[in-house]
Amino acid sequence: MDESLNQLVKETELLDVWLKQSSCSCRTLPPSIDFTKVEISTNYDMEFNFQPSAGVLTCFITCYAVGTIEKEEHFSFQNQFVLLYKTEKSEVKENTLKDFTKTTALFNAYPFHREQIHTQSVKMGLPPLIIPLLKSYSLREEKDRESVKAGIRSDRSS
Repeated sequence: MDESLNQLVKETELLDVWLKQSSCSCRTLPPSIDFTKVEISTNYDMEFNFQPSAGVLTCFITCYAVGTIEKEEHFSFQNQFVLLYKTEKSEVKENTLKDFTKTTALFNAYPFHREQIHTQSVKMGLPPLIIPLLKSYSLREEKDRESVKAGIRSDRSS
């Protein structure tokens, strides 16, 4: 981990997490979906707003999950979370803030996303879905997953 990111993590406290927006869609009636063949993929969009004079970092994490069978989408979920952090740091480079949002904020929001999908799926008449755990990845390897996100984002209404 980059030293400036490591310092930011050490000097930052998560104050609150809010579910700002949530939506789900089922394109196929649940009884006709063969859940033994469903593949669930997840992706994320991330933004941040840093107010150094107030010592506040706000991260916006939008999580997507899509259930497909043989590349055909059957259901999807979108949940946007707002995470509020307090930090003693008054000067932070933009790249460090981006890295913090891509790692720490995403890992803080992800359990809420998993729980929301589990709850929403039952209300939609689907079995209680459990999406995969978020796996750690290297920021160097990440190089933005735009090609995957673009496929999911094209189906959502904005």
